Amino acid sequence: MTEQEWLACDDPQKMLPQLLEAGERELRLLACACLRRVWHLLPEGPSREAVEVSEAWADGRATRQDLDAAFDAAVGSGVGLAGDPALSQAAEAVQGVADVFPDYGAALDAAGELAARQGRGNAGRAELARLLRCVFGPLPFRGVPRQPSWLTPEVLTLAQAAYQERILPSGELDPARLAILADALEEAGCANPDILSHLRGAGPHVRGCWAVDLILGKE
Repeated sequence: MTEQEWLACDDPQKMLPQLLEAGERELRLLACACLRRVWHLLPEGPSREAVEVSEAWADGRATRQDLDAAFDAAVGSGVGLAGDPALSQAAEAVQGVADVFPDYGAALDAAGELAARQGRGNAGRAELARLLRCVFGPLPFRGVPRQPSWLTPEVLTLAQAAYQERILPSGELDPARLAILADALEEAGCANPDILSHLRGAGPHVRGCWAVDLILGKE
């Protein structure tokens, strides 16, 4: 797949093979973002908590013991045992992202297919393709430079606020905050069209957004 094909693709299943070398953090946050698209299918309690702990683990805010406990609770909660295919698929995806060494391929497939079905087929898959581009942008094919001169105190403060102050339960980053961040970056001398257009784009934007991560130096 070429970069142009990646940027135009609406089929996440064709895009996932490009991410074989992707980092654990990005894949974990992507799987969590998929599950947040179908949050209403996850019962309150262990399943939702497992997603939240997995997000915290990705950012170093949870311990291995926290993640172990979340995984055990999600597995033991019995979600999906009533025979509802949607709940069963949600449970598999929750358990995948909560596990310490998850099978991300299976977790993403289950979460993504479930979210796509909830998003009415092709429209839902196109949205998932946009999520992939939000997390990975053009990065599977080339790097985007990060210039220290852009990283003014204002830019870093705005980026951190955009990352932390999400819209819940969807987990999306606030597009108004991202637009303000783009303006601040431009004022600081950033003229990179990839970064500015992404931050000003319609999204959806989620935690793990490649442009915000680049500014914050997250890996």
